[in-house]
Order: sequence, then C-alpha cells, then structure tokens
Amino acid sequence: MAARKTDVLSAVRAYYSRMSDELNGKRLCVCLSGGADSVALLRASLALAGEFGYELCACHFNHMIRGLESDRDEKFCIDLCEKLGVALYRGRDDVPAYAKKFKKSTEEAARECRYAFFERCLNNRRFDFYATAHNLNDDSETLLLNLIRGSGSNGGSSLASRNGALLRPLLCAGREEIEKYLESVSQDHIHDSTNDSLDYTRNYVRKILIPALEKINPNVSEALAGFAESARTDRLFFDSLTELHLNDDLSELPKALTDRIILRKYKDFSGKILNSEQLNIISASTYCKTRRVLKVDNNYECVTDNGSVEFLNIHEIIPKYPVQTLDQGENYVFGERITVFISESFAPSTAARQC
Repeated sequence: MAARKTDVLSAVRAYYSRMSDELNGKRLCVCLSGGADSVALLRASLALAGEFGYELCACHFNHMIRGLESDRDEKFCIDLCEKLGVALYRGRDDVPAYAKKFKKSTEEAARECRYAFFERCLNNRRFDFYATAHNLNDDSETLLLNLIRGSGSNGGSSLASRNGALLRPLLCAGREEIEKYLESVSQDHIHDSTNDSLDYTRNYVRKILIPALEKINPNVSEALAGFAESARTDRLFFDSLTELHLNDDLSELPKALTDRIILRKYKDFSGKILNSEQLNIISASTYCKTRRVLKVDNNYECVTDNGSVEFLNIHEIIPKYPVQTLDQGENYVFGERITVFISESFAPSTAARQC
C-alpha cells in the first residue's frame, strides 16, 4: 500500500499530537543542517510550539568535510536561529580523520559523529527530545539500501518514527511538499554539494536507482514508504511478543519468534547484530536436546541448552559448565559425541585400594 503524502505543517502537527502529553513543558531540539528538510522542520516546530507547550531549540554539527562550505552551513544556522529567536547548540568533529582512523566510510563516520554529538547534548540535559528531518523519500531510500545490503525482516521497517528521545516527525512529507512549505513561508535554505556526488551510496540510490524504478511506477517512493510503514506496524507487534516470551523455552516457539528473541538477546548483550548465517546456526541449535557451545566471533560465543540461549564474552569470563559424569562408551558433551575407553593399566592398584 502506498503512503499518502502530507503537507509539512499537517504532518508535524499530527506527529506531535500523538505525544502531546510528553511534549508539554519539555525542551524539543531540532537537528539543523541548514538544508531544506531540517529548515522546514525547524519552522514548522516553531509555529507549533505554543500549541503543544514545548520550548524549542536547535543543534548543528559541523562535519568538517567540505571546508569553507561546512563553515558556511554553520554560519547560516547561526543567523537563522538568531533571526527566529531559537537557542542553537553547536558541535564539530573532523569526520574525514575519524573515518581514516577507524577505517569507515565517510557516510558511516559522519553519522556516528553526528549522533554522538546529539547524544552528548541530550545527556547534558540541554533538551528532552531531539528531532531529525528524515522525510518520506529518505524512508523509501533507506528501505532499498537495507534490502540491497541483505537485511532481515526488521530492515523492512526502514526508519523508526521514534527511537526513545529521537523523533522523526516528517516521515509522511515528501521533498516536494517540503519545498512548497518553504516557499509558503518565504524561507531560504542551503544546498550541500555532497548530495550531488555519486560516490555516496545513498546519492546513487536517490539519483540513479529511484528514477529507474519510477519508470515502472511513478509513485515508487510512496509505495516503498508505505511498505516500510506497514513493516513498522508488524515490528511493533513482534517486539511486544519478543518481550513477552524473552525467557521462554525457544524450542517450543515458532522460528519467526525464536529468531527475534535471539537477535534481541545478542544485541542487548553485545550491542551488535547477528548476520543471517550466525542467526540460522544458533536458531537451529535451540531445538537440540543437548548443550552446544557456538562461536559467534573472536569476542563472543553462544551457549544453547534445551531451548535456552546465553551469550558470553570469552575475554571477560571463564564459562562455568555443570559437572558431567562420563560413562564408558558413548557420551555427548557440549553437543559433540565422544567415546570413553577404560584401560586396565589405569585401574587403581590393590595397594592403593587398601590405603
């Protein structure tokens, strides 16, 4: 089902209405880059501040990727917030140096540094919620990127409309609606030159892949965003089931639920996501009646035993396993079959037995 596009002010008002009790009396921060999307979100949020009773502020992060152009963006945000009477928090980091040091792509490094700045501001109690300006087109592009990279079913939900203190009020508004809104309030914005480069994966999807798909379906962005919204609804349901059955015997549950519980436990333990091969191996072992120890990577291992799953950090603790008595003949230890032979040469001597 295709998503329905909404004008910016209506989209933001509908979003804030769903959490009006939480917003009243709180500080809401708009993450401001100076581009069309974030400027539109800032203007709409400012227009609705009195209606929902929150105090509005903004934050800007300078990635130091584009030299003078990055400084221009920062200056634009300073001037805009001063004109609108909105407090602005600023941060910066040398993203290219960070990417080189930790061997990450510029896109990945920029995102990590940017969100780390947002979280620092949040933890310093400068505000209660922060809102990013991801829109309907971003939602559809993220879905395609997830699928291309081999994501599981959770990747179908694309961008979460909310993740704790992180809000995304513009997911129902497309880029066309955003441009129209800025025109209606006579608001200018800046253009990020990196958005034109096909060296960035998302730009390739936006400028090459989406236009190709539009030849099949002119409303492909809305169709993809509609699928993502449907997947988000399904994910909420499965997340609630996962929470309910988190400590159950996994061998008694359907695989769809077992897999989600395993993924949840591993992410809670390590902060990481299992790949599909690792997940399938662990999931299959939960149906075994014997204890098994499975290596996840060089840091973590997984222990399954009669429907239970536990993850361990092999560098921090020495796993404690129950004492198992071995009988002569075949035995099963940690899911492996071993055979025990007792030789007379190792039997206790008569003298020893008399001591």
